[in-house]
Amino acid sequence: MKQKNTAQAGLFDGPKNKVWTISELTAEVRAILENRFSPIVVIGEISRITRASSGHMYFQLKDENAAIDAVMFRSAAARIPRSVPADGIQVECEGRMTMYEPRGKAQLVVEHMRPRGEGALALRLQELKTRLLKEGLFDQARKRQLPFAPQVIGVVTSPSGAAIQDILKVLGRRAPNVDVIIAPALVQGHEAPGAIANGIHLLESTGQPEVIIIGRGGGSLEDLWAFNEEQVVRAVAECSIPVVSAVGHETDFVLTDLAADLRAPTPSAAAELVVPDRQELSHTISSLIQKMAREMEWKIGSGRAEIQDLVSKMQDPRLILAHHRMKLDDMSRRMADMVSSVINSNRTALLEYKVKLAAFEPKERLSRERQKMFGLEHRLVTSIRHVLASRRAELESELDSLASLSPLAVLNRGYSLVYGPDGKLVRDAQTLKKDDLLRVRASSGNIRARVISTFDDENK
Repeated sequence: MKQKNTAQAGLFDGPKNKVWTISELTAEVRAILENRFSPIVVIGEISRITRASSGHMYFQLKDENAAIDAVMFRSAAARIPRSVPADGIQVECEGRMTMYEPRGKAQLVVEHMRPRGEGALALRLQELKTRLLKEGLFDQARKRQLPFAPQVIGVVTSPSGAAIQDILKVLGRRAPNVDVIIAPALVQGHEAPGAIANGIHLLESTGQPEVIIIGRGGGSLEDLWAFNEEQVVRAVAECSIPVVSAVGHETDFVLTDLAADLRAPTPSAAAELVVPDRQELSHTISSLIQKMAREMEWKIGSGRAEIQDLVSKMQDPRLILAHHRMKLDDMSRRMADMVSSVINSNRTALLEYKVKLAAFEPKERLSRERQKMFGLEHRLVTSIRHVLASRRAELESELDSLASLSPLAVLNRGYSLVYGPDGKLVRDAQTLKKDDLLRVRASSGNIRARVISTFDDENK
C-alpha cells in the first residue's frame, strides 16, 4: 500500500508521480489563495502606481521587507477620491488574494482603500496644497527680495529648541551687530499652528524686523505638521515683512516653504541667507576699493594724457587774439565804407526826389488843373447849347409832322370819333347793336348817343 507524505498534503495530495501542467498548477494555487485569503485587509505603502485608460489602477503595496502586486478595478477606483492613491501614501486595503494565471503572479484585488497614518496626512497636505495653489498663494510673483544687510531679524520658533541655537550661533559669527527679536512659539502639537501664526503677527505689528525666520528642527510628517496648517500658511503669505521658511532638514517639505519669500534647507542655512558674512563682506569691500582705486588711476592717467595732447595742439592764445583783432579791424573798415557808400547813394536819391517833387508842387499843379477845368467847362456849355438847339429844331419839325397826321387834326375839319360800349373806336357799324351806348368825340367836347339802327347805304 502507498503511503502519503504529510508535508505534501493539500496541494500535492495525490500520487507522487503526478505531473502538473502550468495551467493546472496556477489554477490550483489560485483556488488555494482565494479560499485562504478572501476577504483580507492589508496595510502598506503605495508604490509604482499606474492608471490604465480603462480606469483600472495597478500598483504595489510594500513595507520595509516585502512587496505585493495589487489591482483596483474601475468600479472600485471610482468610489475613492482621485488624490488618495499616490506613491508614498500609507493605505489600508480590503480585498481578496488571487493569482493572475497568464503571468503566474499573485496579486491583491482591492475593493476598498483608506489612507492610514502619514498617508492620511499626506492626503490632507495634497488637498490643501492644491486649493491654496489655485488661490495664488504660492505664485512666484508674490515673492519679495530679502534685504541685503538687515539690522533687525525676527525669529518665530521654540526658545528651547536646537533651531534657535543654530540661528543665533550663525548670526553671531556672520553679523554680531544684528539685533534678533524672538517670538517664542510651540512648533509641535495641537496649539502650535496658532502660536506660530500669532508670533508672525506679533513681529509684524512691531514694525521692527526687516526679515522674519520661521522654523524648527527635523522630524516626522506629524512633527512638522504645524507648518502645513492653513492658518500658518496664510499668515506667512500675508505678512508684510519678507519671511524665510526653515523647517526640518533639507529633504523635509512643508507648505510654508511654498508660501514664504525664500525657503532655507535648515535653520542654520536660513541665518546664512538673511545676513552676509562679515569677513566675506569685508573682503568684497576691500576688493571693490582696490578695483575702484585702479579704475581711478587709469581714468586720471587717461585724462592727463588727453589734456597733454590737447595742450600740444592748442595755439598761443595771444596769436589767436591778434588774428581775431585783425579780422575785427578789417570788418570795421569794410563796414564803415559800406555805410558811407549807402549814405552817399541815399543822398543822391534824395536830391533827385526833391527835383521831381518840385515839379509836382501842389499850388502850381492846382492852378494848372483849374485852368484846364475852366476850358473844359466852357467847351461843355457850348457843346450842350449847340446840341439843345439842334434837338429843339428837330423836335419842332417832328411835332409839325405828327400834328398833320393826328386824328384830332381831322376833328377840326368837322369829323368826329365814335367809341363803342367797349370803349374802342367803332370801325364797322355792323359790330353795334340796337340801344348800344356810344361816346362821340368832336373837336371840342364829347357826345353820348344810343344806336337806333345800323345800315350800309348812306341814302337810307
